[in-house]
Amino acid sequence: MNLQRFIDAQEHSYQSALEEIQNGRKTSHWIWYIFPQLKELGQSQTARFYGIDGKAEALSYMENELLHKRLIEITDALLAIPDKNIKDILGYPDYLKVKSCMTLFATVAPHEKIFKQVLEKYYKGRMDEKTLILLDESKELFSGKAGNYEVSRPTYPNETIEYILNLAPEQAQFADIGAGTGKLTTLIARRGEQIIAVEPNADMRKELSKNLENYPNALISQASAEDTKIASNSIDIILVAQALHWFELSAFKKEVKRIAKSDALIFVLYNDEESEKVSHRSSATEEFFSQAKMETFSNPVFYTKDKWLAYKTSHSHDPKPKDANYQSHIEAASQLFEENSTNDILKREFVTTIYWQKVSDL
Repeated sequence: MNLQRFIDAQEHSYQSALEEIQNGRKTSHWIWYIFPQLKELGQSQTARFYGIDGKAEALSYMENELLHKRLIEITDALLAIPDKNIKDILGYPDYLKVKSCMTLFATVAPHEKIFKQVLEKYYKGRMDEKTLILLDESKELFSGKAGNYEVSRPTYPNETIEYILNLAPEQAQFADIGAGTGKLTTLIARRGEQIIAVEPNADMRKELSKNLENYPNALISQASAEDTKIASNSIDIILVAQALHWFELSAFKKEVKRIAKSDALIFVLYNDEESEKVSHRSSATEEFFSQAKMETFSNPVFYTKDKWLAYKTSHSHDPKPKDANYQSHIEAASQLFEENSTNDILKREFVTTIYWQKVSDL
């Protein structure tokens, strides 16, 4: 592995890069070889040249004494900057590249806590999804959270199901890709429709199996969105609920076109709180669709305290009980409940958004 390319590039620029970070603002060009990310994420020739070639090279990078020392040192300097937005420090798009870099090394070297600390401070603890997909780690982010996901995540209003069914042909074959615990799959199966639920995560599939055990019209496929194991030219309606941003979109689009019948439609659904900013989801839908139609539906949710705490520990980015910040996360969620609930019930205003398009027009 040619790690010398990093050492050579850093020879005359590392010190100035460190000083820029210590001063709170990046002003010159060095991001590719100081905070490297996976090469598949690179758009330019330079970015791909200095891109890390998978887990093995990332581990080798951490095992190199000089490169390891410098990465830790400059990451520590970044972490030490007080009260400043990461975008103001690094600018666009470099702040996104650093998120990718932190995700990469937090994943391959979890004993080095500093990378996760940067993600927590500047990115709300959220890892870069495309990096996780490329590392084949994304399907495990919900492990140990399926129970909380099932009891606390919002379902979908009847109006959304009617909307989809009104656009489906008679005797349609449905496929729910990234089905999770079956929040959407179950609602379709209850209507008597034939549906295949595709889900790679074992914990999620366990809950999915429970929810579908009384529906012989529903089948489960242990597979990924990019390789569903579904027969070609067999699906009329493809559904993706709360999951598109996890997929490798170019590969998924190719798979969608493979399994779709000639007049097939694809529907992508998201439940979001009205106050939420969900740029990762909007960027996924914008990248995937060429001319999507969009509809929104009101979807209020009422939480008891137990259900609220389950909800606040059901997301991929939420800490697990063994994580150092788990207790403080629970305390903050409890405080929010106490301050905003009425008669021990917390109402949250969700909106269900549907994006849809004919597959042949993608």
